[in-house]
Amino acid sequence: MTLNLKTLAARNTSTFQLLDGNDEPLFAPDAQGNPDATKPVRVTVYGPGSKEYQRVQANAQNRLVERMRKRGKAAPSADERLRDQAEQLADLTVAFENLEYDGLQGRDLALAIYGDGSLGFITEQVNKHAADWANFTKASQPT
Repeated sequence: MTLNLKTLAARNTSTFQLLDGNDEPLFAPDAQGNPDATKPVRVTVYGPGSKEYQRVQANAQNRLVERMRKRGKAAPSADERLRDQAEQLADLTVAFENLEYDGLQGRDLALAIYGDGSLGFITEQVNKHAADWANFTKASQPT
């Protein structure tokens, strides 16, 4: 018998629960505001096997090459790096669950969260999770 490699193919997306800055799971109160009846705050992202992820990586590489062509080897500013990372992660984010930020939705919500330096702990989690193939394998379970 042989191994059918197709059975090992990674899923396109993965959903996981976000942690706060102290590595504690984030929860939202229920619709009545009851903090004891909590709902997990989660995010769904595209993974490295998806066309979306590959497109985001190609676009990032193209921006880097274009920036170097225009400005030489000058490093991007901190603001440029934050903006670039926010754009990339927003493109990888499918959806958030049980969270809000200034009433924003969709891509605008993702850009606001990833572009807010004080929420860098979320950016770091999403970046790490999205880049890890193990989070998208058939054997891995969403958390």
